[in-house]
Amino acid sequence: MPDEVKAALVGVSGGSGPDGVTWESLKGIARETHSSLFSIWMLAGEVPDAVAQGISTLIPKTTGSAGPSQFCPIPVTSTVGKMYDRILARRLERTLH
Repeated sequence: MPDEVKAALVGVSGGSGPDGVTWESLKGIARETHSSLFSIWMLAGEVPDAVAQGISTLIPKTTGSAGPSQFCPIPVTSTVGKMYDRILARRLERTLH
């Protein structure tokens, strides 16, 4: 899994999520550390609440938007969770192809 962690960190940048963790700070942590955590989560079948939670911001599609259908939800999730999701998505993609 360390190679999967390395691949998940390629080409990512940007600010932090609700967890306050940035992509740059994740790149400074040993891949084996991430691998160990992710393996534990997979074996347990769940991730910590702080990783699973996110914040959604509603962005109006047009000026004067009033109803729910006139807004576009933009979710902001944990950066650690995004990295974990990238690894799982790549595994699923390999399985399906």
